[in-house]
Amino acid sequence: MKSSAWKKKFKLSGLILVLFVALFIAIAVPSFARYKNRSSIVDAAVWDGSVASSYRKGTGTSSDPYVISNGAEFAYFQSQLENTDYANTYFVLNGDIVLNDGVFSYNKDTGISYTKDGNTSVVSPYQESYSNIHPFPSIKQFKGFLDGNGYTIYGLFLTKNTNEAFGLFLNLEGTISNLYFSNTMIYGGSHTGGIASKARNASISNVMFQGNVVGNTERVENQFSLALDDIEKKMDVTRDEMIVPITRQKTDGKILRIKVSGKAEGITEDSTITLKNQVLPNGDFELELGTTIEDLKFVFQSNSNATFKLSNLKYSIFYCYGNSAGLISDSENVTITNVSQRANVYGSVYASGFINDANGTVTIQNSYNTGTIYGNVGSGLVNRVEYNNSPVSISTSYNSGAIYATNSYGFVSSIDQSTITIQNSFNQNDNFVLGSIANSNVSVTNVACSTNNYVSSGEITGSIIHSDDLVTYARMVGFMEFVD
Repeated sequence: MKSSAWKKKFKLSGLILVLFVALFIAIAVPSFARYKNRSSIVDAAVWDGSVASSYRKGTGTSSDPYVISNGAEFAYFQSQLENTDYANTYFVLNGDIVLNDGVFSYNKDTGISYTKDGNTSVVSPYQESYSNIHPFPSIKQFKGFLDGNGYTIYGLFLTKNTNEAFGLFLNLEGTISNLYFSNTMIYGGSHTGGIASKARNASISNVMFQGNVVGNTERVENQFSLALDDIEKKMDVTRDEMIVPITRQKTDGKILRIKVSGKAEGITEDSTITLKNQVLPNGDFELELGTTIEDLKFVFQSNSNATFKLSNLKYSIFYCYGNSAGLISDSENVTITNVSQRANVYGSVYASGFINDANGTVTIQNSYNTGTIYGNVGSGLVNRVEYNNSPVSISTSYNSGAIYATNSYGFVSSIDQSTITIQNSFNQNDNFVLGSIANSNVSVTNVACSTNNYVSSGEITGSIIHSDDLVTYARMVGFMEFVD
């Protein structure tokens, strides 16, 4: 049954809670049990910034993977991926990797801090080298299989002053599994992802990511324009209209303004052209149209047999971006399974726990975000599912991370012309569970939240249930085993 979600204000009854809990236990607990016995860092050698000349051993096959045992060998892995993508090649860690043994922290006012041996220093970003820290370079591309074997990469520090892609992997088309990232500091970029800036046909499973992901603090402004056909209108009535279709465009960021410009001819005192209640002048013109991409409706009025001409028409969209995500900034055909996202994420425009842009078939299951999100538009799981012809699915997952944003949402901030299914999941936060929904099929089943803020705007199929005690609820369903 289609219904406006904001009208759905149900209290979670005891029977529904019992059924809901039973379902979560059946699905979630077996998947999360492996995290109880994850390995800890004990006496791992600290990387000295050097690059090894080979892997520890192996041939790169599934039965004999290349073995990475320390920071120098991990740096060798990165160096080789400058010239190859290691398609269908297998790698495994056989120990923890400590890239920096101090502790990184971040504050929006004071920046990056690094504490070691009881001494804390402020770290200036974007430097190629430091006296007491070893920055790690981004990995250009990867199409292979990296198995962390339950070990941890500790103290990963990446920084680069770029307005483009940034993250541990710039282009990930492979599989990352059984790996923990702790005390991570990633700083820079305007399409920034903790694990990957861009991921396509990729899989991330059994991964914990903890630390800070900080995109460039200054947003980047850009534009693109559509050239429109000339129009000639010969009037034989006093009033007529013409619709010029505009193909809806997906931008990299948030739309700031839309303009249309061109040249109008044939306008007199009694012969006018209007667009969105704005009268065009005779000659060159430029009009502001707001922030919504929509068709143009020109209204022609004349008391005589006037001939109007519109030429050099251009539809321009101005937008800004500065997008950060705990896992992936831009995704296409990605699966995220058994992932704990605990990093704090900072984006000048968009910020999210898992993914900023979900394209293609995207599946998130048995995963959660507890990291704090800071941005103009913030989401615990995914920011945008827009103009996507493939299904997106979120199941047995939750958000409990605080979101400090002008517009904040627990699961997804924007769904437009897309299909998404959400089931057996919950949001523990005071924000809306879902943001704006337009021209989309959004199906929810067994979805709960701690407030009555369900959907900012639009319709869903199904209903979201209110619960007053999701902390106890999380323990009951087994998620706290994954956390602790």
